[in-house]
Amino acid sequence: MVVLPANTQEQLTHELNISFTTLNRWENSHTTPSRLARMRLIEYCTGKGVSDEIVAALKRFSEKEEITYVLQNGECGER
Repeated sequence: MVVLPANTQEQLTHELNISFTTLNRWENSHTTPSRLARMRLIEYCTGKGVSDEIVAALKRFSEKEEITYVLQNGECGER
């Protein structure tokens, strides 16, 4: 599993207005983001220039594995 660096995790949790615990649960497949959290995540990724492919995957999110893949591979971190 790829884990985002602490400074990136802190920035992401701040910008999405979520707790570190929530992000950790998403990364470890214990929970999935709510609809509002997914919308915030999409906005964040779009603003960071994440590929259209990844943003599209977030938009069509229907299974836990898709969001987990994106988070575990650090696709929404700083570039």
